[in-house]
Amino acid sequence: VAPEKPVPAEVPTDGSLEDVEVAQGEQRVAKSMADLLDAPFSQRRKLLKKLRVEWHPDKNAEDRQTIATRVFQFIQAHDEWLAFHEIS
Repeated sequence: VAPEKPVPAEVPTDGSLEDVEVAQGEQRVAKSMADLLDAPFSQRRKLLKKLRVEWHPDKNAEDRQTIATRVFQFIQAHDEWLAFHEIS
């Protein structure tokens, strides 16, 4: 079964600051992922690695780990989608 393409969360108008930051992070990641689809394989791998490092919970301050975890999970879901379609 093919995984669905991850869709970034909408920025909530009445959500918590954390939800707003997660949605903004997911939207930024989704834009980066969309931009890389036409890039050569080596550039795609570099960008994916950069995004994984940037959003890895262990690489973020303790007060941002929950946000980083949620965005990192979005990146992983995108990774699975790219791999299934042999794009990564």
